[in-house]
Amino acid sequence: MPRNMPDTDAAPESSLGKLVVRGAIHLTTRRIISLVLSFLGALLITRIIGPEIYGVYNAAYGVFSFLVPVVLMGMHVYLVKIETVSKELLDTIFWWLLCIGFLFAILFSILFYYAGIYWSKNQYFSMAIIVLSICIPVSAVSYVPISTLERQLNYKKVALIETVSQCSYYVIAIPLAWLGWGIWALLMGFIVNQISFFALSFLTTKYIPKTVTLHQLKTQLSPAITYSLSQAASGWVYNLRLLAPSVLLLPTLGAASAGYWALVNRLLNVFSFVKATIERLCIPLFARQQNDIRKFTDSVSTVLSIQILLVGTTLSIFSLFVHFALSYIVGDKWNIEIVMVIYCILSVRVLIASIISITYISFQIINKNLAIIKSSIIQTSLFFLLGYVSTIYTQDIRSLYLFSLVDLLSHMPAKIYLFFGETKNNMRRLDWVLILLWFAAATLAISAPLLSWWTYVIVIIVMLFPMSIKRLHKIYKLIKNNN
Repeated sequence: MPRNMPDTDAAPESSLGKLVVRGAIHLTTRRIISLVLSFLGALLITRIIGPEIYGVYNAAYGVFSFLVPVVLMGMHVYLVKIETVSKELLDTIFWWLLCIGFLFAILFSILFYYAGIYWSKNQYFSMAIIVLSICIPVSAVSYVPISTLERQLNYKKVALIETVSQCSYYVIAIPLAWLGWGIWALLMGFIVNQISFFALSFLTTKYIPKTVTLHQLKTQLSPAITYSLSQAASGWVYNLRLLAPSVLLLPTLGAASAGYWALVNRLLNVFSFVKATIERLCIPLFARQQNDIRKFTDSVSTVLSIQILLVGTTLSIFSLFVHFALSYIVGDKWNIEIVMVIYCILSVRVLIASIISITYISFQIINKNLAIIKSSIIQTSLFFLLGYVSTIYTQDIRSLYLFSLVDLLSHMPAKIYLFFGETKNNMRRLDWVLILLWFAAATLAISAPLLSWWTYVIVIIVMLFPMSIKRLHKIYKLIKNNN
């Protein structure tokens, strides 16, 4: 390992819980700060530029968000999961990601440039694709030094790096948007954000890559690629849905529809901040308990219930205020009723995804990657097939309601296959009665503003069930004893 980056993989079991809880505190604090910045910054930007420009930028950003994990090939997870990491392995993966990143940047900037011209017929989309593609290698290699911090569960530094780089985006984007730069305000902010993340990740860890030989590339990359490809393939398939704004919404329903879709998903990303925090902590936690099936399944069940409780609570609280808050913040350029309905539908989808993501991580740790890949293929195929039909035959911006419902329902057949198919023996050990009960309660709480205020009574009754009280007490003790 490089100097100043000690490997703490051998942390004793008694300290593991404390490390995880401390990591959760740092990441949650960072997410709260991110929540405030994203909410205020993004809504101020959307108020200035309107749904059309915002939709074009986020359609292009969806392509970037899909391509970066493809370039990473799961190497980031591999560096966190394996028992020991040598400096030679870090250097090898750095140069591999840099080369692959440049290759993808060239190929896909050309591909999506022409796709933007002939498919979306939007010149701003093509321009945005080129700018974002240039940043692919910069983004990919930044995860090499970040992985060394995550191996140590040093999320305090990770949180600081991410927060500062996020601030740099809004410091640039908001003034330029106010000055009338349009989509260039967002693109310039993105470039500064990526450069900041790159520079801070290397400066903080003091990691300096050294050159490697072809023999080192061959010997070090072979096991890394073998594991990483099987782990990352399911994520690639699922992340194809990030292309939906550019492939489906932009050419059929227009830039404004992509803008509404992007705004709601941005709000969901902000107000489901706990989801990403818990997912991030699960990888080192589950990896250390994979050889003890009792502890492993108990941890998965506990994390799933925490995920539903926290994500459901934050999304439910915001559903109460989204209509009143946004009407004053985003201005007259946006239809708040459309935002409200799409928000409630996609919130349930986020809730489902929060359950699935934890189970995916647990299966990846125990090498059940094939079942996850099949599940992702089913979900993604249904989403694009039904999504295309919903946009072609109902070409109105309000057809986003149907498109959002398609997004939600496309998860169900794939998850039924995952839970009752190949992984049935692994899944039945989890406490599904409580998990599904809390999921139903959270769904009712999120949908209450559209359904009836009486649904909150049902939610309260569910949370007062003996099994719910018992699990809440267990979660409280876990946090108290490890704080």
